[in-house]
Amino acid sequence: MHDHGTWGIVGVVDGILEESAYLRTDANIGADQGKELKRGGAVLLPPGAVTSFVPNPDHIHMTGNGQGQETCLSLHLYGRVLSDFYVYSVKTGTRKLIQAAHYDS
Repeated sequence: MHDHGTWGIVGVVDGILEESAYLRTDANIGADQGKELKRGGAVLLPPGAVTSFVPNPDHIHMTGNGQGQETCLSLHLYGRVLSDFYVYSVKTGTRKLIQAAHYDS
């Protein structure tokens, strides 16, 4: 699961996108350890669906193909160049900053 550190808009072009939300229940926003995450709701987004999110302070989720779906094509628009983001582990209660490479074409 991950966050984006910014607002975003997601549109589903083909297939079904499944999004599972996670709620942070710890009080220490800036810490990388001691993260307490609880599973929130899950939603299935069909073709044509559009959704949005804002970090408040985080928007932690996991997305993927809906159950039984081989493929899903979705378009994601973010409010910043997504050069880094956090990935979270419920099991270890941690988060880690990941650097995302970008290439000029």
